[in-house]
Amino acid sequence: MNGDCAWCGSPLSPDDITADEIITHCYCRGCREDLFSRHDASSLQEYLNLLKFPILLLDDDVGIVTCNLSACGSLGVDPRQIEGRRGGEAIECINSRLPGGCGKSVHCRTCAIRATVTDTHRTSKSHYQVRAHADCDTPDGVREIRFLISTEKLGDLVLLRIEDIDRKVPGSPAGRIGKATRR
Repeated sequence: MNGDCAWCGSPLSPDDITADEIITHCYCRGCREDLFSRHDASSLQEYLNLLKFPILLLDDDVGIVTCNLSACGSLGVDPRQIEGRRGGEAIECINSRLPGGCGKSVHCRTCAIRATVTDTHRTSKSHYQVRAHADCDTPDGVREIRFLISTEKLGDLVLLRIEDIDRKVPGSPAGRIGKATRR
């Protein structure tokens, strides 16, 4: 990979990139160590907000700890209202409204988002561009939203990058994730 560190601007070296760091590889190793060794939540939020693609920071039960501004824009939510919600609630998955909520219905057992985040949390293995989908509520009714998701472990949490496949496919509706999908 060629390019500069998104934090300090120094050129990235081949040593800055590993297969296990698929989301944070746009930062040099020194900046990542500095950012992740701090226990200051504001520096982590700054870091996430620098990323130009939707990122959620999730716990072991796909509960949202925080997200970046790009994710809030894509989800159509205020950053102060996202914490504590489950991933399925944030994207308005119809199964999150079933008894028990996100993660508790029979449909959740086959959810690629939940399975990928859980695997990364359990094994520390990163995943890159896994195909996933969810049936989400929109003003036009229920619509299947297709995603590419990538995960990376960060301490006891998991970074989840979300890409809306429909935005990338020519001729597909250029919808957004969750509420922002509404036109």
